[in-house]
Amino acid sequence: MAKPLARIAGDLIDEHGTTYVQQASIDLADRPAPLFQLLVLANLLAARIGADIAVAAARELWDAGLTTPAHMRASTHCQRVAAPATAATTRALPPAWAACPSSCSRTTAVTCAGCAQRGTRSPRP
Repeated sequence: MAKPLARIAGDLIDEHGTTYVQQASIDLADRPAPLFQLLVLANLLAARIGADIAVAAARELWDAGLTTPAHMRASTHCQRVAAPATAATTRALPPAWAACPSSCSRTTAVTCAGCAQRGTRSPRP
Protein backbone atom coordinates (compact mmCIF):
# COMPACT_ATOMS: atom_id res chain seq x y z
CA MET A 1 0.00 0.00 0.00
CA ALA A 2 1.30 3.47 -0.89
CA LYS A 3 2.30 5.91 1.83
CA PRO A 4 0.10 8.99 2.30
CA LEU A 5 1.57 12.18 0.83
CA ALA A 6 1.92 13.82 4.26
CA ARG A 7 3.93 10.83 5.49
CA ILE A 8 6.26 11.00 2.46
CA ALA A 9 6.80 14.74 3.00
CA GLY A 10 7.51 14.15 6.69
CA ASP A 11 10.02 11.41 5.87
CA LEU A 12 11.82 13.70 3.41
CA ILE A 13 12.03 16.50 5.98
CA ASP A 14 13.31 14.07 8.62
CA GLU A 15 15.97 12.77 6.26
CA HIS A 16 17.08 16.02 4.58
CA GLY A 17 16.41 18.79 7.11
CA THR A 18 14.43 21.97 6.68
CA THR A 19 12.58 23.42 3.71
CA TYR A 20 13.59 26.59 1.89
CA VAL A 21 10.51 28.29 3.37
CA GLN A 22 11.71 27.48 6.88
CA GLN A 23 15.27 28.58 6.07
CA ALA A 24 13.94 31.90 4.73
CA SER A 25 11.93 32.42 7.94
CA ILE A 26 8.60 32.66 6.13
CA ASP A 27 5.63 32.06 8.44
CA LEU A 28 3.59 30.42 5.70
CA ALA A 29 -0.11 31.15 5.98
CA ASP A 30 -3.02 31.96 3.70
CA ARG A 31 -2.43 35.71 3.98
CA PRO A 32 -1.06 38.17 1.42
CA ALA A 33 2.35 38.96 2.98
CA PRO A 34 3.57 35.35 3.46
CA LEU A 35 2.29 34.36 0.03
CA PHE A 36 4.14 37.32 -1.50
CA GLN A 37 7.28 36.30 0.37
CA LEU A 38 6.89 32.77 -1.00
CA LEU A 39 6.57 34.21 -4.51
CA VAL A 40 9.74 36.29 -4.05
CA LEU A 41 11.59 33.26 -2.66
CA ALA A 42 10.45 31.15 -5.62
CA ASN A 43 11.75 33.80 -8.03
CA LEU A 44 15.09 33.96 -6.23
CA LEU A 45 15.38 30.17 -6.21
CA ALA A 46 14.73 30.15 -9.97
CA ALA A 47 17.60 32.58 -10.58
CA ARG A 48 20.96 31.27 -11.72
CA ILE A 49 22.42 31.46 -8.22
CA GLY A 50 22.83 28.86 -5.52
CA ALA A 51 19.86 27.99 -3.32
CA ASP A 52 21.79 29.08 -0.21
CA ILE A 53 22.33 32.54 -1.71
CA ALA A 54 18.68 32.75 -2.80
CA VAL A 55 17.46 31.96 0.72
CA ALA A 56 19.96 34.40 2.27
CA ALA A 57 18.88 37.09 -0.22
CA ALA A 58 15.23 36.53 0.70
CA ARG A 59 16.07 36.89 4.39
CA GLU A 60 17.97 40.12 3.66
CA LEU A 61 14.92 41.45 1.82
CA TRP A 62 12.70 40.66 4.81
CA ASP A 63 15.23 42.24 7.19
CA ALA A 64 15.15 45.37 5.01
CA GLY A 65 11.38 45.49 5.48
CA LEU A 66 10.52 44.43 1.93
CA THR A 67 7.89 41.91 2.99
CA THR A 68 4.84 43.08 1.02
CA PRO A 69 4.14 44.27 -2.52
CA ALA A 70 3.53 47.79 -1.19
CA HIS A 71 6.90 47.90 0.58
CA MET A 72 8.65 46.46 -2.47
CA ARG A 73 6.97 49.02 -4.76
CA ALA A 74 7.90 51.90 -2.44
CA SER A 75 11.56 50.86 -2.35
CA THR A 76 14.20 52.05 -4.76
CA HIS A 77 15.95 49.76 -7.21
CA CYS A 78 19.13 50.07 -5.19
CA GLN A 79 17.38 49.05 -1.98
CA ARG A 80 16.07 45.94 -3.71
CA VAL A 81 19.52 45.14 -5.10
CA ALA A 82 21.50 45.97 -1.95
CA ALA A 83 19.77 43.35 0.20
CA PRO A 84 20.57 40.36 -2.04
CA ALA A 85 24.05 41.78 -2.66
CA THR A 86 24.85 41.66 1.05
CA ALA A 87 23.72 38.03 1.11
CA ALA A 88 26.16 37.15 -1.65
CA THR A 89 29.21 39.15 -0.63
CA THR A 90 31.42 36.08 -0.76
CA ARG A 91 30.33 35.06 -4.27
CA ALA A 92 30.11 36.77 -7.62
CA LEU A 93 26.70 38.20 -8.39
CA PRO A 94 24.96 37.81 -11.73
CA PRO A 95 25.54 40.94 -13.88
CA ALA A 96 21.92 42.06 -13.54
CA TRP A 97 22.32 42.23 -9.77
CA ALA A 98 25.73 43.83 -9.76
CA ALA A 99 24.81 47.02 -11.58
CA CYS A 100 22.21 49.67 -10.87
CA PRO A 101 20.70 51.61 -13.77
CA SER A 102 20.49 54.71 -11.60
CA SER A 103 22.42 56.04 -8.63
CA CYS A 104 21.38 54.93 -5.17
CA SER A 105 19.40 57.35 -3.07
CA ARG A 106 20.91 58.82 0.09
CA THR A 107 18.32 56.99 2.16
CA THR A 108 19.77 53.65 1.11
CA ALA A 109 22.01 52.26 3.84
CA VAL A 110 24.04 50.22 1.35
CA THR A 111 24.76 51.18 -2.22
CA CYS A 112 24.45 48.54 -4.89
CA ALA A 113 27.63 47.15 -6.43
CA GLY A 114 27.26 49.19 -9.63
CA CYS A 115 26.93 52.53 -7.83
CA ALA A 116 29.67 51.64 -5.37
CA GLN A 117 32.01 50.82 -8.24
CA ARG A 118 31.22 54.12 -9.98
CA GLY A 119 31.38 55.99 -6.68
CA THR A 120 28.09 57.70 -7.42
CA ARG A 121 25.20 58.63 -5.19
CA SER A 122 21.98 60.29 -6.12
CA PRO A 123 21.63 64.02 -5.31
CA ARG A 124 18.09 63.31 -4.08
CA PRO A 125 17.46 63.98 -0.36
